[in-house]
Amino acid sequence: MVGLDGVVEPDGVVIDPLEVGLAVWGYPLSYIPPYPRLGDFVEMLLRGMEESDGKSFAEGFEGLCRTIFHSSREKMISVGIAEAEKLKLL
Repeated sequence: MVGLDGVVEPDGVVIDPLEVGLAVWGYPLSYIPPYPRLGDFVEMLLRGMEESDGKSFAEGFEGLCRTIFHSSREKMISVGIAEAEKLKLL
C-alpha cells in the first residue's frame, strides 16, 4: 500500500521513496558542502538585466557559472571522484 509518507510493507515497515531514491542514485551535489556563495553574482546579473547593461549581466553570469563549476568540482573530489581533478574551466 502506498501512502503520503511512503510505502507500507506487509510487515508494517515504512519505506520512504525519497530515501530509496537517494540510496539508489546517491545524494545530489547540491546537498554536499561547501555551498557556493552566489549573492554578488546574482545581484550583478539582475542589475544588468534591469539596467539593460550587457557587461554587468555577462560578468554576473560568468561569475555564477565559474562559482558553480568550482564548487561542484570540489564536491566531486571530496566524495572520491578522482577524475574531477582533471576538469578545467577555460
